[in-house]
Amino acid sequence: MRHGFDEPIPSSLAIGRGAVLLVRGWMVPAPRVREFVVRLDGEEQRFDARSGQIRFDVGSIDGRMPHGFFLPIVVEARRAGTRARLQIAAGDYVLADQWIELVTRAQEPIAIDTPIAICLATYNPDSQLFARQLESLRAQTRRDWTCIIHDDGSRLERWATIEELVRGDERFRLYRAEQNRGFYRNFEAALALVPPSTPYVALCDQDDVWYPDKLQTCIERLDANPRAQLVYSDMRIVGVDGTVVASTYWNRRRNNFEHLDTLLFANTVTGAASVMRGSLLDAALPFPPAQGPTFHDHWLACAAFVGGGLDYVDRPLYDYTQHAENVVGHSAFGPLSVGGALWRHTRDLIEMLVIPPRAMAGVWSALAFYYFGYLRVHLIAQTLALRFPARSDDIDRTLALFDDRVERAVELMIRRHYEVSRRGDTTDGVEYLLGMGLLLHKKLVPIMRPLVDLKNRLLRRA
Repeated sequence: MRHGFDEPIPSSLAIGRGAVLLVRGWMVPAPRVREFVVRLDGEEQRFDARSGQIRFDVGSIDGRMPHGFFLPIVVEARRAGTRARLQIAAGDYVLADQWIELVTRAQEPIAIDTPIAICLATYNPDSQLFARQLESLRAQTRRDWTCIIHDDGSRLERWATIEELVRGDERFRLYRAEQNRGFYRNFEAALALVPPSTPYVALCDQDDVWYPDKLQTCIERLDANPRAQLVYSDMRIVGVDGTVVASTYWNRRRNNFEHLDTLLFANTVTGAASVMRGSLLDAALPFPPAQGPTFHDHWLACAAFVGGGLDYVDRPLYDYTQHAENVVGHSAFGPLSVGGALWRHTRDLIEMLVIPPRAMAGVWSALAFYYFGYLRVHLIAQTLALRFPARSDDIDRTLALFDDRVERAVELMIRRHYEVSRRGDTTDGVEYLLGMGLLLHKKLVPIMRPLVDLKNRLLRRA
């Protein structure tokens, strides 16, 4: 038997108020056991071994397609400050046996003496757009801020430009990662530098333009709503030259800050539009493990919702610059009515039955929604449950949709899909696709695996 890990298991892990250690990898042949058994200092956690991913990305090994495993290991906050032994086994076969240092924080926050911290994440910024963004910060009516610029390993000439543009202004603090880790981890690193005692924390992109009252307006809304943990605003969409593309972000999508299920299915909170309470950082850090396309603002919005709630300023407070290098551009999908949803799914089903290639494409698409969509939200839901033990029953029921049990597929595809469509929320039917992916992964993949292995063995003999 052979196995490999997608990433090395870390020797040290920051867990905050509880964390999920994600261990992903593959093994050949598929384990002939029902469960993977994980022991953390002897305490067991068990994971289904029967419906692992078919790892086409690894390639055939000895005529067999590798069996993928996905093990989200819960690490409770009480373990902070200890050294724990991690053991992972499939029956008698040992995949891992090592020690891990469990710490509260990966990095200590810096000292700042202002009530507002702005976390600005950079990576090879355009010098003109970046200079324009900095000037919009300097023009804020609230001037009592410190801006933490955390760079994600920009080219040296771009880093020199960043240094030059803030030289002489002590309100800016510069930090640079030696290796690029992506915007998700870059924002996490910036937020980790903020003292949780800081009353207000704003997120900032490198190429937008804030209106002068952006900070003041969001903070006033937070002060007016003591329960809200995060406030966000509308935005105007503009081109690089300032040409207005859309006067509001919501020309097709419907805003949502009242329903957690919709927020989990399709995030509506943009990080650069947001100001949150610094006290939220205790629960928000460290971020959950990344799985597929993972976004900092989605996690922070969900944490703020469960931690007390969200609020919204119904007017643009900044210009969002739309250009070719945006990580995520202006969303264009629109509402999906109950009738429209029923028609689309009926049409897709007919096409899959009539056109076999369309059926296979639909299967792989649905499985991709499971691997890179459902499991991503599964990690968010697990982390929320760890960090916020005092939750309402309604929140518990919503988080349970992502406990990776096959019976959740029907609830996602029918009940929640109907509820979201009836409310007019704009998820583009993602909840239906997540449920379909979950169903296919649990029921179809165990059947497909031996067929794929048989095909590979026949090809080798030929």
